Amino acid sequence: MTRAIGATWKRNSALIIFDFVFEEATEFGPTIVEDLARKFLGEDHYLDVDPHPKNRAQFGIPPLRADHTPIDPYGDEGCVFHEDLEGQALREELWIKRCSETNFTCALFICGFLHTLSLSYRLQSAGFSVEQAGIYMPYPKLGGT
Repeated sequence: MTRAIGATWKRNSALIIFDFVFEEATEFGPTIVEDLARKFLGEDHYLDVDPHPKNRAQFGIPPLRADHTPIDPYGDEGCVFHEDLEGQALREELWIKRCSETNFTCALFICGFLHTLSLSYRLQSAGFSVEQAGIYMPYPKLGGT
């Protein structure tokens, strides 16, 4: 049986229905998605895959570094953020493990957009079929156009 991660509401005029929701909620729930999954899919069809930063050490995940370099140290031109690749990789590997330990046919995985591609590749490497890797970016809500 092929297990798929990701879902679109419409693909080639066919509705894809998921029976499980994974979310990077970092133990800050219940989230809106968690409430909806429990309401429409049932009590055991949702999993927050990401441990709270205070609980990550028990999974071998170090505290994430939050490094940045100012573009103009004397002005207010923003900065370049440096991602903690090792820490983020360990988080995503834990998420894959948790997906692998869960019984589902087709799931929706909700995570931050910076994880979209790397997580999709990790899921495929773990034997999952990734139907779609989509990004929702609410630019108007973020002050952009």
